[in-house]
Amino acid sequence: MLPDLLKLAVELAIAEEARRIQISVPEISIPEQRVATKVVRLVNVRLPDELVDVRGKGKMKEMAIRSRSNGYCLRVTVDGNNIYDSAYSWFEAMSDVAEEIAAFRDDNGNYVLHLRDISFTNRLVIYAYPTADNIVLDEVFCKYEV
Repeated sequence: MLPDLLKLAVELAIAEEARRIQISVPEISIPEQRVATKVVRLVNVRLPDELVDVRGKGKMKEMAIRSRSNGYCLRVTVDGNNIYDSAYSWFEAMSDVAEEIAAFRDDNGNYVLHLRDISFTNRLVIYAYPTADNIVLDEVFCKYEV
């Protein structure tokens, strides 16, 4: 009988002590992550030229280039590393195997290059340079989030 009373006394003492202890958890504030969608739209761009230069963390959702010529290269640099530095013809060949690349001629005979889904931590730079004389990009459209 004594061991049962001792056990009960210990349990009561623990319960009393637990009731007196108050645990306070500090409130943690999680900063709200704000994302802004931005658009770059350029027309009649003579090459060579820098098309996009974005600083910060973000994602290029899509980019479309329309031109009457395919005589140019595109260099895409993410956080200081060139992920693409290729001629239009390379992008055209990759269109069949890479979901984020499409290069084709539209119904009006224009060359279209479409890239999408490129994430960056610090900086995104897109630069176009000619492989032929007098190359003009008729229209450049780039949508990104930062």
